Formats: sequence, structure tokens, C-alpha cells
Amino acid sequence: NIVAQGGGNIVAQGGGNIVAQGGGNISVPVSGLLATIASGAGITGSLDLAPQFKPSGLARLKAYALPNTPISFILTKHDAGPARGKGVTDYSVSLNYADGTSALLLDLHFAPGQPDVVVYQAPGVTLKPQGATPAPQVSSPTPTLTALSPSTAKAGSPDLTLGVTGTLFEDGTLVNWNGQPLATKVLSGTQATAVVPAALLSAQGTAQVTLINPAPGGGPSATLPFVVAPAAATLHTFPAGLQMLSVTEDYANVGLNAALSDSSHALLVWNPATAVYEARTDLHPGAAYWTRLGKPTDLLDTGTPTPTSAPFPIPLKAGWNMIGDPFPTAVALSSLTVRDAIGTQGTFHQGVSGGVVSGTLYAYPAGSTQYQKVGQDGNLTPFDGDWIYAFRACTLLVPAH
Repeated sequence: NIVAQGGGNIVAQGGGNIVAQGGGNISVPVSGLLATIASGAGITGSLDLAPQFKPSGLARLKAYALPNTPISFILTKHDAGPARGKGVTDYSVSLNYADGTSALLLDLHFAPGQPDVVVYQAPGVTLKPQGATPAPQVSSPTPTLTALSPSTAKAGSPDLTLGVTGTLFEDGTLVNWNGQPLATKVLSGTQATAVVPAALLSAQGTAQVTLINPAPGGGPSATLPFVVAPAAATLHTFPAGLQMLSVTEDYANVGLNAALSDSSHALLVWNPATAVYEARTDLHPGAAYWTRLGKPTDLLDTGTPTPTSAPFPIPLKAGWNMIGDPFPTAVALSSLTVRDAIGTQGTFHQGVSGGVVSGTLYAYPAGSTQYQKVGQDGNLTPFDGDWIYAFRACTLLVPAH
């Protein structure tokens, strides 16, 4: 190949010829111009690039209508063979476009002495198969943003997965946080998720969330606010070690990461119906959980406090059940109501004497080496867990505190 670098021209001084041996290419990267060469590849001059590929002086070159202006031409010289007649030269011309597509014009031939086509070649162009046509430039729509889930978090929260709802999402749609793109996963044309790093949740404030589709076009969308609330208070600190614990808020909507300062430990709950322990990934008041904490762990004020407008129900299945105090103050067992499956209810003592529940509970606070018995005159203690045996399905009603 013979190439003029940097947008220059290749000129044969004194009327000589410049020839690419072995059927190579001659390319002259002059933006917006076509050079012309004489038969035998001698360079003779240049002319303006026209919307139609019909340079003046090439009487036997067909006029090829071009859908838009190519960014490069590559002229390749071929041996025409005896069928064309003596001295006739064949060429093929590749037309390359900015979007990476190309078209190939074949069988261009000229008689001796007539000027031939030339070449402007942009570097780095990838040729597509013969006959390909330029792909149209499609402009991305501007996405809409209608909802965030969640739309708030406490300052100091760990990494958060943000759910985003809207319309006109595409591959390449990005969620922006105060103009900073987040790692985004597009689930559909209306749903996406993005990871908000803990560093962006370290301080109280309000962030502006937008969507943007890839260029050309693409956005950005209107904004929605995400509130970083003041750091959560600590409700209780669980000591390290094996223990049965309970909580006084419902963390179903925030998850373990927002409930506990260290959520890396397993939580297990006994299911009396199947007689097996089951792993849990959320925390609810009224239940108890086995866990082994490697270090003191804070329970944070990020959940929904237990309602106090009515007695709190704790359903029991026949067999051993793990329960906890749903309120932040101790509850006397004598204040509980027991309601059986047909709606008959009485005091805890009546439930015990009536053979509905056992009168002895068993607790296992942190630091214990054996169960601690809790009699009928004892209490449910906040943040501890207890075993209770139900002889048949029933419900404990804990008076509001």
C-alpha cells in the first residue's frame, strides 16, 4: 500500500507514475476530496467530492447514487483479463461510512489514458460484507423517571440497591446520582436497578436522581429526590456469642443490612410444623432468632416500631415456638391473653391450666451455657428470645405498651 499520512498528497514529479505493486491500494487521506489517477496509477490531480459518485472526465464510469457522503474510499486495481480488451484495467471501490458500514462497487473499467478514480481513506475503518448498506443513525429517546425504591436511607447505610421505574429504558441506560453515573442493570423498558455506594450515603442530604440514555439523543430525564436521613440511633447492642434474640421494630422493608450494624451472621428460626430450623433474612417483632455474633452488634432504629393501638398477636403452632417481646419494655406473662383456634380466650394462667400452652418458658441470653427457665410469674424481656410450648394452635395477645 502507498499512503499519504497526515492529510497530504502523493505527487509524481516530472510526469512519472506512482504504482502500487501486486494489486495493492493507493490511498490519499485528504478530507472532503477525491484525488484522480491516470491509467497505470499515475496521480494527475484532485476534484471535489460530490453527493453522486461521478467525477468529471470519467466518461465510462457509471454514476452511483450515494445515500450520504462516505468518510473513505479504497480503490483496488485488478487484472481485467483478455475479455476486456488490451490495456483495459478493472477496479473495485469500497465506500465506508461513519457508522462503520460500507458498500462495494465492482467492475469499474477504463480505457487507456482515461483518468481513474482515487481514494480518500480514513484510518481504522472496518469493512463490512459486500453489498452492505449504511445503517441509519437512530436517536435514543429521552427516558422518563417515575419512582425510586427505596427513596430514602439513613446516613451511614451500606451499599444500597436502588430500584428505578419509568419508561423508554434501553441497553446502556444509566442512573445518575447528582450527575454521577451509577452501576446500572436494565431489567426491561420500564425497570432498572443501580448500586448506590456507601460513600454516597455517608452524610445527611438530598440527592437528585436522573436517567440518561446513550447518545445520540437520550436525555436526561426529569429528576426525583433521594433523601439521606440523619444516621439511625441504636436501639440495643447485642453482645457477642450464641444467643436467642428478638426485636421491637419490623425490618421487613429495610432488610438486615439496615437493621444490624453487622448483618453477616446467620439467623435461624425453628418451624414446629416441619421440625427443622429455617434461615431468615428479615426481622419481625414477636419472633425470636438463634444467632452467633462474632462481635457486639447494634440493632438500629431503622424499622417500623410495633404499633401500640391494640394488643400485638403472636401466632403459635402446635409444638415448640420461638417468641420475643414485641415492645421495648418488659411484659409480664400474667398480662398475656391466650386465644385458641375457635376464638375462646382467657388469661395466660387460664391457658396454662386449660392445657393450651405450657407455663414454663426457656430463654438463652448471650453468655449463657444453658437455658434459663421463666415461670408463669416471669416476664418477656425486650431483645431476648424465649421458647414456649403450645399443645395446640393458638395466639398470644401481648397488651400494648
